[in-house]
Amino acid sequence: MKSRVLAALLVMTSALVVIGSTAITAPAVGAAERPNIVIIVTDDQRWDALQSMPNVKALLRKQGVNYTNSFVPNSLCCPSRSSTLTGLHSHTTGVWGLTPPNGGFKSFKDQTTIATVLHERAGYRTMLVGKYLNGYPEGHYSYVPPGWDRWFSIESGAYYNYYAADNGRRSPLYGSAPSDYSGRVLKNVALSYLASVPHDQPFLLYFAPSAPHAGIKTAYAVPDPRDVDALKSTLTPYRPPSYGTKDSVADMPAYIRAGTWSAGSVDTFRRRQLESLIGVDRSIGQLMSQLPANTLVIFTSDNGYLWGEHKWHRKEVPYEESIRVPLIVRWDGHVPAGSTDPRLALNIDIAPTVAAAAGIDPTSVPLGLDRNGSPVLAQGLDLFGAAEHDEFVIEHYDNYRAVPPYCGMRTASWMYARYWDGREADPDNGFEELYHVATDPYELHNVASDAAWHTNLIHLRERAQAACSPAPPFYSWGP
Repeated sequence: MKSRVLAALLVMTSALVVIGSTAITAPAVGAAERPNIVIIVTDDQRWDALQSMPNVKALLRKQGVNYTNSFVPNSLCCPSRSSTLTGLHSHTTGVWGLTPPNGGFKSFKDQTTIATVLHERAGYRTMLVGKYLNGYPEGHYSYVPPGWDRWFSIESGAYYNYYAADNGRRSPLYGSAPSDYSGRVLKNVALSYLASVPHDQPFLLYFAPSAPHAGIKTAYAVPDPRDVDALKSTLTPYRPPSYGTKDSVADMPAYIRAGTWSAGSVDTFRRRQLESLIGVDRSIGQLMSQLPANTLVIFTSDNGYLWGEHKWHRKEVPYEESIRVPLIVRWDGHVPAGSTDPRLALNIDIAPTVAAAAGIDPTSVPLGLDRNGSPVLAQGLDLFGAAEHDEFVIEHYDNYRAVPPYCGMRTASWMYARYWDGREADPDNGFEELYHVATDPYELHNVASDAAWHTNLIHLRERAQAACSPAPPFYSWGP
């Protein structure tokens, strides 16, 4: 990879951390000092949705490093989580969307993941608690993916009245009582497991609550009972320059221009998301209180979400609010407390970072399988290593077709995307977007047709075509 081009307040490698003029040497990790590892993955949480999470801010951000330019190349739950578990792009895993044949749980080759590698090569005890991939469990309660010692998984968006896949069996029904609230159940299962792990054996905990995703049968996220309406009278309305009718979207693709708009529903959705994160934050605080000293904690989300920007109230799109996610890492003695790192960071970097911390070289040991079941090396980077991103591919396909398939490229300064749906004469076939995010962070001015930026357009188109390979299903780079 080329050098990252963002100006750095903090420049960090595995050997040296520089803050201002002060150098801090990060201690090397020996085989006998493998850290415990906790990966926390929320669902549909934007990078800027931390205002209702005081524990995350105090125990993680103030005690670790905050990656302020963290992204997902595919802003959709299932493909993004597949990338987190393997360090591979969607065009490699073949997991593009939420349902088969090009997405969902059944499309993911999970015989090799960060769990199997840590379990088999480094002797880790492993546990997944919470959401796995879309389409699971849904009748697959007896299936436990390879590499996991303890398995407790629930359906996406489950808050009440759900079953869990519990170590190869279907659990009793969790009903509608406060004690059945999935956030409380998941936290208790995780705490119980942590208490059972031998002190001389490192562990991996992958903790993935439902929040702040909308509920299975509700249009909004469902907060813990004690947090319902907690922000109703205090939350300030969200009105950025790109919000709703402030943005004409005249220079954006047809699927955006055709969108409907309701400010009230967006405001309620946002509030419920933030209220549901209060309970997640409470669980994180309790988990943190039980973790041993030598623990690497990674907090992130599978994708962002638009709260009315460009009249859009979903994810999947290539815009900033959709692809940008929180990423905070705490590892006492290895990363400086209260620091920020503005360099590009991706969800595909998590698996190789975890592998390297456990003493496994991700440049020589595959952490995942491609669509054909062949082992491949991670396409992400060790966040504590010397290699750096200066760009990354953005890509999308889903059977629901709310957003046409697209391929694009994001750099420190630019976002480029091109749409094509070969299944029909889509009005957006061949439509291109180009935003200079360095000066237009709200992506209000599509300059793809501006002659002044033609050279940039051609360059990013060529880079996207090279990186987005194979392209999404039904996508074409033709005329």
